[in-house]
Amino acid sequence: MSLSTLFPCKMIRRSLRLETRDAIEFRKKIQQGPLGYLEVLPLELKFELFSYLSINDLSKLTITSKSVRNVVEIYRCSKSAKQIRIDVGPHKQRTKEEHEEYLQYYSRLGLLLKRSSCLYATKERLRMTEQCMFQHMCMVSKSCCDPDHCNSLVYFGMFLKVIISGWDDMECHRAYVMLANSVHTNVMRYLSLIVKSKPGLYSTLEMHVRLFLRRVFLDPYERIDDRGMWLNKILSGWPMVHQAKILYLLYGPANGGEIQWEEMCENTAANHHQLYGCFGELGSAFQILYFTREWTDDNIISVFDEITCIPDEWLAENIASLLFTSSYDITFKVLASKAVNGRLQDIATAVTSLCLVYTKINKGVSQIITLIKQICKVLETLAERESFLNEIVHAFKAVVMDLYEFDNPDEDRANDMTFMLNAQAEFMKELINLSLLSRD
Repeated sequence: MSLSTLFPCKMIRRSLRLETRDAIEFRKKIQQGPLGYLEVLPLELKFELFSYLSINDLSKLTITSKSVRNVVEIYRCSKSAKQIRIDVGPHKQRTKEEHEEYLQYYSRLGLLLKRSSCLYATKERLRMTEQCMFQHMCMVSKSCCDPDHCNSLVYFGMFLKVIISGWDDMECHRAYVMLANSVHTNVMRYLSLIVKSKPGLYSTLEMHVRLFLRRVFLDPYERIDDRGMWLNKILSGWPMVHQAKILYLLYGPANGGEIQWEEMCENTAANHHQLYGCFGELGSAFQILYFTREWTDDNIISVFDEITCIPDEWLAENIASLLFTSSYDITFKVLASKAVNGRLQDIATAVTSLCLVYTKINKGVSQIITLIKQICKVLETLAERESFLNEIVHAFKAVVMDLYEFDNPDEDRANDMTFMLNAQAEFMKELINLSLLSRD
């Protein structure tokens, strides 16, 4: 017996009028529905289709219409969004190309969140950003075993940079306040504890704050205007002495997972490489704040004086090294301020130390002669100018005598003496040439 006899199958009779009506209703549903052809698909099928799209494609979908944006946002927050749930593995060793690839991934992810949340209030968008930070970040979850080499904050910095691109100053300020005060980071609480404590007392917290603020708010930006804006937000509201400490916390030399607070009071740079390694970033920070006009001249001078006394008074050569990396303009502002206040001996010491620094890095001292001429114009009387020039001569003599009298046979001080004598010789050569040429 065949199956057809047991299960007779009759063809369903359907009128042409009903089929035409259904087709018309289907087309009307597509035309009138806000999602177009997606309107007829259930949510599960929409999500299945979205799973085949890249993050860039999803990002473009969000700007087609409000209704599509809503569906994409629901998908982004769902567990079905597998392309958004990539484990970055922050401690895995990567090549430069792989690192760039992950930076691009977080840039695309930030653009997706920026577009999908464009209709939300700033507070809600920041809350979503904080959730992403907690979800993807390693260091802020207190599970990071190697913060110094962890790339999680680097990736989040790129993510945040894309999200807040185009925001006004007030919105950026709210972003900084919210993320710095987040319970996941506690950066603002730690920063308040650090600036009121002895340098180095909380070395782990110091590095935590340094890495977070730099990798999230400062390092992602290449334009000095952007860095100046964020640096000003980090420093504003604190007294000058605390601003100086925060600036050193961010850009002072660090080694072995700790900030080298005592380095400036004990050692000096031996060559060009060490000089820029210790003072390059700190000097660049002063340049950013000066040339972007985030600080006034008085602020620059005050913070410079404060930072060169942390934790104790710096060696004269280190002060000169910071002046050199900060730019000629800042050097003149700082020394001119001392000239106005009658601190001629301090200026003379700075000039001799600048000569030493310029000689160490094989740079001519002609710029220092120009600096001295400008400082002489600041001094009102001829007696003050003569006294200033005499102080420079005495300062050279004092440094040479100090190196000679306190020379320890167990220490290799021959290089220091050689550099100092060379610096003095170069300085005198420039003065002699200037004097003879001016008479001719």
